[in-house]
Amino acid sequence: MRVRPALVLVALLALSGCTATPAPTPSTTSASTPTADAADPNLDADALFVISATTTSVDGDAVALTMTGHASQALDARPDVKQSYIDQCTALGETVGGSSLMVIVTTSSPAATTLVGGIELRLGNPLYSVAASGDGLSNPYSDGCDSGYQIDSTGTVTSITNYDTGDPTPDLAQWRTGRYGFSVAYGSSAILENCEITLTQLAIDSGVGDIDGWYADGGTESECAIGYRGE
Repeated sequence: MRVRPALVLVALLALSGCTATPAPTPSTTSASTPTADAADPNLDADALFVISATTTSVDGDAVALTMTGHASQALDARPDVKQSYIDQCTALGETVGGSSLMVIVTTSSPAATTLVGGIELRLGNPLYSVAASGDGLSNPYSDGCDSGYQIDSTGTVTSITNYDTGDPTPDLAQWRTGRYGFSVAYGSSAILENCEITLTQLAIDSGVGDIDGWYADGGTESECAIGYRGE
């Protein structure tokens, strides 16, 4: 995996038996330990991770994908985020509850470009509700305010994941039970390349490295993602 020198990284997937690479392959991202590098000044202070990859347009041109996850906040901490989540989910017939909300912003460019195939967005834990809106977005499997979102063309998508613990007191570490990033939609002819996954110091301090079942295993042609996939 390629390492951004301006961001603090952590390795969550150990590699062994390294040999010379016989041919170029889609890149992955890893670093062995956190470093003393300064945080990227272009990132918001509450950023947890940045995941980036490339795919192609219907014309064969490169398309850049970037997902930035922000730290969860108590349900009432951001009235605008709470209201957006409620409005979107109730419009889809969902009963709204929750204890914390996590905002994830996905951008892709060049703008208004049709992808060669759908790219699914991993937006947290599929057991919890998620509302998303934005450019080029579809949800062919939706049954309410649910996961399953994918992008078919480029632009900006904002999603809000509800981590509902059944307790009004928010558990702001619940985001660590989610999975985040990009994957090739079922039946899509798209591939993913140049996968780069970066955790900020804020994410490292939250103890993601202590969660059994958390993996950083992006870099295949079908997925560029980080997070929980089971113990």
